[in-house]
Amino acid sequence: MEAVGDSTPLLIGSTSGCPGNIVSGDLLVSNNAASVSIDNNIVGGSLADLDNLKPTQVFSNQVKGILSCVANSAITGGGNTATKKQGQCANF
Repeated sequence: MEAVGDSTPLLIGSTSGCPGNIVSGDLLVSNNAASVSIDNNIVGGSLADLDNLKPTQVFSNQVKGILSCVANSAITGGGNTATKKQGQCANF
């Protein structure tokens, strides 16, 4: 699943506390010019969040592979599980 280069606020997942999406492969979000929320998803591969220009949040995702966040202008997160976390998401 890929969400790249959009200027509309992006919500991937759910804020209700239950899983939002089940993605069997990788999830890539990059180069968005509007706010981004990636919350409460189950990702079978890796989740990469790159180069977003507005505030980005990454909360409560279950990632089987690598959770990687790089070069986002402002990012918050927490409660994520992953095999490995790196970049801005290293402590999320």
